[in-house]
Amino acid sequence: MQFLQNIQKIFQIGNLKKDKAIIMTLPPEVSEADYLLSVMLFDKTPHLIEPYLFYLSKPRQINATGDWERDHYWTEVASEAPAFEAMKQMTIASYKRGLVAGWVLCVLYIMEIKGVKEPSKRKARELLSENYLTKKWGDGSFMKCSKTLIETVEKEYQNVAHLWAALAINHKDFFQYSDPAKKAILGADFEVFLQISKQLENYGLQYLGTRNKQEKPIIPSASPWLLSADIVPSPLIINGKVDWLDPFLN
Repeated sequence: MQFLQNIQKIFQIGNLKKDKAIIMTLPPEVSEADYLLSVMLFDKTPHLIEPYLFYLSKPRQINATGDWERDHYWTEVASEAPAFEAMKQMTIASYKRGLVAGWVLCVLYIMEIKGVKEPSKRKARELLSENYLTKKWGDGSFMKCSKTLIETVEKEYQNVAHLWAALAINHKDFFQYSDPAKKAILGADFEVFLQISKQLENYGLQYLGTRNKQEKPIIPSASPWLLSADIVPSPLIINGKVDWLDPFLN
């Protein structure tokens, strides 16, 4: 039950109870931060959350103890899980799409605090597609961030957009709060990550397009992954010039 108590400190309990992605316990060597990433990846496909956690847990257990705990529940999860390579490819694909969704919220937020006139999803998609259409991911594949793809992933990851945005904004061109080399966002810097997520969540919930009055907030108020009111939002101070905003500042 400690796991559920910890998760309930992170998320808003009312919304959380309605969600099918809630699990009762974690496998060994897996943290609440790992679970948070699992729901970021598989919010729309919650049947993949437990297999993902199992594939995290098993090698960590073997590395720590030389064996893995063959608990009945997790053994059953393992028996029904997609093959490891298939799970790996689904995780990579979802991670990329989630980051794109996070970038939309990042760009809108930065437009707002930098004084861009009438920030909009359309302007954010334009900027992203122009800057990332022909660039490559770390694995060498092209990003192919077309406006159509961006609009699709916005909807697909809307419940967790604030969490992806907090991950995406940790970049030298945005607001770097954690050393990427140390990979500490879901470790030592997890609390800071949650505070930044809360700031972006607050913005995403209240955002409305200035011209297109039919535009909805980026994050739905019914999202099961809204953060607890006990998490204090961290202001994001973007100092200096943001070159890629020039077309909208002139």
